Amino acid sequence: MKHLSIRAKITLWFSAILIVVVALTYLVILSVSGQTIQKTIQDNLIQTVEDNVDEIEYYTSIDFEDMAEDPDFYLRYGDGYIQIDDDFLDKVNQIYTSLYQSDGTLIYGVNPVSLETADIAFTDSQTQKITIDGTLYYIYDRKLKLAGLEDLWLRGIVSETQGTAELSSISRTSLILLPSLLILAIIGGNLIARRALHPIRQITDTASKIRQGDDLKKTNPA
Repeated sequence: MKHLSIRAKITLWFSAILIVVVALTYLVILSVSGQTIQKTIQDNLIQTVEDNVDEIEYYTSIDFEDMAEDPDFYLRYGDGYIQIDDDFLDKVNQIYTSLYQSDGTLIYGVNPVSLETADIAFTDSQTQKITIDGTLYYIYDRKLKLAGLEDLWLRGIVSETQGTAELSSISRTSLILLPSLLILAIIGGNLIARRALHPIRQITDTASKIRQGDDLKKTNPA
């Protein structure tokens, strides 16, 4: 360190500080991105379940002739029929929505972790969490309130891994951009230090030449 030039020392310290700043920036980006993605996942879960609430109706009777050409799904329930619109999204963007009775009986839809979540009580309009085999899942329930559907619930579930692809993309992009900016900054800092120290270097060189001339005069007096 002692044998390094002033420019080298400045560049070294400048580079060390930049490396620390870039590393901290990368960690902050990953942390904020992870939190944002998880918030987005939960918002999408809630929105999907809320949209599906409007796709379920109850009828005491139906016209079987009209039902033959109807793309909607009809399910016998109690003294009538449940109509599930064809717009009902039982699986979209890894979000699963299923229709349950209050006792936990699955009536319609898909739940990939139905056994693991069977003991989780229905809670209207609240997000719950459960960890299954090391993976966090978000659960959102909505109680149906239309006449004939009072004993039914919609349960949506999504895994936190839904955001893995997005987070991996952000991580890869950051790993490319941040080091590239770091290298450019170090090169730029080195050039700036070189220019800033150039006048001092000239003065030093001039003083050195003068001393050398004085030494020659003392060694070879006229």
